[in-house]
Amino acid sequence: MCEILPREAVDASDDPVSAVESLFQRMNTGGKPLDGDDLAWSLLKARWPRLEPVVVELAGERRVPEARLVRLAARLPLSEAAVSGSHPRSLSSVVSVAQIRRLSAESDKDGRPLADFLLRGGLEQAVHVVARWIGSSGPHDLPPVLQAQIARGTPDAYVLALWLARRAAREGTADDSGWVRPVQALLSALRWFSRDPSKSVDAIARRVSEQPPGPQALRGVLLNLEIDDWPLMAIPRPRLVRTALAGPRGNDPNRWSFSVVLEGLADVEVDALRRIRENREMMLYAQRDWLQRALVQNSVLREAWAGCELSV
Repeated sequence: MCEILPREAVDASDDPVSAVESLFQRMNTGGKPLDGDDLAWSLLKARWPRLEPVVVELAGERRVPEARLVRLAARLPLSEAAVSGSHPRSLSSVVSVAQIRRLSAESDKDGRPLADFLLRGGLEQAVHVVARWIGSSGPHDLPPVLQAQIARGTPDAYVLALWLARRAAREGTADDSGWVRPVQALLSALRWFSRDPSKSVDAIARRVSEQPPGPQALRGVLLNLEIDDWPLMAIPRPRLVRTALAGPRGNDPNRWSFSVVLEGLADVEVDALRRIRENREMMLYAQRDWLQRALVQNSVLREAWAGCELSV
């Protein structure tokens, strides 16, 4: 695009990063500077063109927008560059476009950790370790549709998972199966039941970084977190959730199990169940079997949804 537009419409500089940023600003409504995932991703692609195919492949595997994935991943080396060792300053701190601009500059001494992580296999390794931990085929694994929701809806939780994976790879414990259940439980709790995910992510990362290597460190931290650092809703009992998600009761399509279950429950459990009900992807996935049966039995619905695949 920079090559198509007249030179004066872009920038007088030969710097590809400056050209891309100027183009974004001029094309935006009112000419206001943009400060988001797309601009940050464009700056990084302009600086390191060979980064694009790597991120495109990883984002496609994880069902996460490319711009979101790379901007989240950039938090890891930047937080580590700010302090000694691998103790993060704040994983929940959003990486600004100004930081991306500064750290992607070839002359910037702090830009090297970012380039090394993104271009030399660090990002790929962390993403694949997280994917292996949360899985998609085991009885307790998170299905892809819910995995994508974590990165999209609770980005701090996904950054924490990447940081744990990066730390485990350095320690040589990434293949330890002991990571699987606590990481799955952690991400589920942060995504659907935490009242303040950012606060919890920073507290967990800080405490894990002070522990010996291995998944037992995460288990110990989660079991001993103070309530102020782990502001969770009351997580409903699994049996209660299964009953609530069962679909309509009897032959009355307007009498859903969710409404029946909510009657008479304590407020703390009602809040958590309502959060599940308000989550469209979770509800559709949880009730996919009922929806499939409904389409088979109802000819009108079956015709309306013809060609749509319900399985996830």
